[in-house]
Amino acid sequence: MTISLSSLLRPETTLSRLGASGQRAAIHELVGLLIKASPQLDPNELVLAIEKRERFYSTATTLGLAFPFVETEAVNEPIIALATSLTGVEFGSPQGELTHLFVALVIPASRPKLSVQLLARLTRLFQTYPDLKDILVSQEESSSLFEKFVEVEADL
Repeated sequence: MTISLSSLLRPETTLSRLGASGQRAAIHELVGLLIKASPQLDPNELVLAIEKRERFYSTATTLGLAFPFVETEAVNEPIIALATSLTGVEFGSPQGELTHLFVALVIPASRPKLSVQLLARLTRLFQTYPDLKDILVSQEESSSLFEKFVEVEADL
């Protein structure tokens, strides 16, 4: 069974134009989006867990993408946030490239295989559509960012 990223994404967890320029601020903004989908989450614990994960091994790629994620017992279903940065964020990319597109995930700890499945789907999406990052970053409104992501993923 293929997992649809779009079915996990919500308009309120989508943001065009993060205000952050650094990793810590970007994580705080991403957590703010994730909390909209799951208000029972402790934002401080989530920030700390994502920061710890990113220190262990950055999820930023040389392509300007980052997929920060955390597994927690605090959720029963996965949550996704999608955000872009026009100017880019220093997020720990292997060669120092700025990150322009973020897909943050909170995954139930009880479903560890789900992390691999969702990250694989994200990888496949951006490999299949090499211009997707630029297309998504060009969306000036959060609503159009959400709609474009859903549209493109439906074709995968």
